[in-house]
Amino acid sequence: MHTIEIIYGDTTIHTTCQTNETVLDLLRKEQLFLTADCGGTGTCGKCKVILNGVQTLACQATLTTHAVIEVPCHTNKTAQSTVATPKSHADKLAIDIGSTTIVLQAVADHPVPPAHSMLNGQIKYGADVISRIAYQNAHKNDNLTASVQNDLQLGIEAILADRSNLREVVISCNTVMAYLLLGLDTTSLGLYPFAFVTDKAIRTNLSWLCDNVLILPSISAFVGGDILSGILYTKMYEKPNTLLLDIGTNTEMVINNNGQLIATSTSAGPAFEGGNISCGTGAVPGAIFSAAYRSGKFILQTIDGHKPVGICGSGLIDIMRCLLDYKLMDRTGLLIDEFFESGVPITDTIRITQDDIRQFQLAKASIRAATEFLLSGCGDGYTLDTVFLCGSFGSHLNLQNASRVGLFPPYLLNKIKVCGNTSLEGATATLTQSLSESLINTLRDTVKSTVISEETLFSELFIQHIDFE
Repeated sequence: MHTIEIIYGDTTIHTTCQTNETVLDLLRKEQLFLTADCGGTGTCGKCKVILNGVQTLACQATLTTHAVIEVPCHTNKTAQSTVATPKSHADKLAIDIGSTTIVLQAVADHPVPPAHSMLNGQIKYGADVISRIAYQNAHKNDNLTASVQNDLQLGIEAILADRSNLREVVISCNTVMAYLLLGLDTTSLGLYPFAFVTDKAIRTNLSWLCDNVLILPSISAFVGGDILSGILYTKMYEKPNTLLLDIGTNTEMVINNNGQLIATSTSAGPAFEGGNISCGTGAVPGAIFSAAYRSGKFILQTIDGHKPVGICGSGLIDIMRCLLDYKLMDRTGLLIDEFFESGVPITDTIRITQDDIRQFQLAKASIRAATEFLLSGCGDGYTLDTVFLCGSFGSHLNLQNASRVGLFPPYLLNKIKVCGNTSLEGATATLTQSLSESLINTLRDTVKSTVISEETLFSELFIQHIDFE
């Protein structure tokens, strides 16, 4: 055993570790947040710490003797949460478990029922569901399950005055989050044909949470109950010629083709959530969420007005438009000679590199291609009336900028309806409207799931939309 001193922002922690334990594993064990988008494989380069005076990656550094570890002070801001007060005496709770954020909503006769949001603590093990599946399948432990259970326990304590009053909980989440919540074996989710068992609504007793919990069913391994929840909330099943779109690392979408609901997903990568971007970050205080370019410099807005610590997804889209409009890069995404080697300075310490642009192009091309693939299957005369843009990321987009860089086809811009957190709203509606499991399962069974990754047309559309327009 070795004694370790961890300097984490303004806090100093003294602990011990085993020989050859990695710094990242130690920080996880101590419940300390550190960005590690790749899950600890050494590929993202985000988990930088100072070990005995030398900068290193926490996931690659092993501890063989007594040590001092300094963690960058901005990393602990990711653990912040938002609470609406006063606490509620509600007996029902709607919960949205997202890969990045968890939100709890009291369901009660109150004009504005209290809500509580927090970062999903599983982010310590990877930014996206793929990295968490990889971690779980490699380690076969209960760390991810314990993490989400702990988050929900803390959330309930923050939102409810007396948890003994809790009578019913409805949970909406993607398929991987459902597996990790229930402690199911995730092996099949990481292997073709991606078999899953959460295809029906699950009514269960989770003694640590509530004895009456309903988990909304998944549509496929990568189109989860959160999307079914969005279908419930928007009632798009009653609205032909509509599209529901939830943008994220795993972007999910559903189209209503004259009454037939068709769902698919595409792996956009974590660029829109700060992953795979050298200066990327999640939606934390100090994240650049909006940007414009005037007189040769960037005009920035950050979350909570803090000093810039990185760029989140909405800010990345704005910056890409600036680079394109002011000819700092061409339509292929190639930076001009002045910035090709060192990148474009956004602030004194934050730059957009050539590789960052390539990562963005891959992400936006994947989403655009998937959207057009679904549309192509609806026939030549098909016209969309409404696009329901769901999720936290969609709520903070500058839609004109997103269209300019090619995320959406231009003709859809005036048809987009920003809907916010439809996953949470659908869970809430399930409680307030007393929707039965039978009705929910019947709706789920009407949705046809399609896998597009092996489709030739999708590949052609993807290549077509790599460049900017």
